[in-house]
Amino acid sequence: MTLDELIQYIVVPTQLAPESLPDPTWALVIGLVLAIAAGVPFAWLAKRKLVTEAEFARYQREPAIRASDAGLLVGLYLIILIVGGILIHSIGWAGAGVDIESKHKGLMLISVVSCAIPLIFLKLRTLLHQGSKASFTPTRRGAPWLMILVIFALWIPFSIGIGLINTWLVEAFHLEAETQAVLADLTQPSRFQIPAMLLTAVIAAPIVEEFVLRSGLQAGLTWFGRVPALILATLAFTMLHGVHAQPHVFLPVFALGFALAWVYDCTRNVWYPIALHALHNGATLLFALYAN
Repeated sequence: MTLDELIQYIVVPTQLAPESLPDPTWALVIGLVLAIAAGVPFAWLAKRKLVTEAEFARYQREPAIRASDAGLLVGLYLIILIVGGILIHSIGWAGAGVDIESKHKGLMLISVVSCAIPLIFLKLRTLLHQGSKASFTPTRRGAPWLMILVIFALWIPFSIGIGLINTWLVEAFHLEAETQAVLADLTQPSRFQIPAMLLTAVIAAPIVEEFVLRSGLQAGLTWFGRVPALILATLAFTMLHGVHAQPHVFLPVFALGFALAWVYDCTRNVWYPIALHALHNGATLLFALYAN
């Protein structure tokens, strides 16, 4: 199997001729080896190297503020999502029969509107919690950027391994493997394809989703314990990405959601999962463009 076919096998296996597909057992074994070899050090290094217990203890103070942050962020997300959806439908950049250029314009517009969520949140939080000493994220002087790069680099082989395992599952259980709608739209050419890809997948989605799901939902749910918060935030991320309609993407989406939740649980700093999310989305788009 060539490199081109391997990438296509992971990203869009339905486009390959049946005779060119590898033995599913081979994909499963290689996928398990990659996922374990990269996933274990990824989890261990994130837990041991990105934050100290003293920083985490400072963050855990004033749980009522964490709960109000969760309500504020989730509320802002729903309001802006509804307003943005109405806006792009009203000007004809979304809906059935819309050309791909208009879809890209609509994705760019909703991305710009959505990026207002963190800005509004930070401003409202300052007004609501004046006098509070609770920091939004723990601070760390001399951040270990080399270690961060090593940890994030481990995500690429782990993600490829999960992709191989998922492709085996799709074939073994005869699941219908369609490309996710947004990914399919972003990989279609138009004058606005590159700006739409960058704004939607690499900038807006990581920033908005991580602020809402980590700084909002996961931080608020920590009231019930770190493990329940991590699991529930992962499930929320998974459902947000439409796995109920496309069960064949459950494993890679769940794996990404768990990794993001794990990094946030280890660091309590939303910028770490934002960076990892952006890296993942950017790499996925590059693979999808290459496969197409």
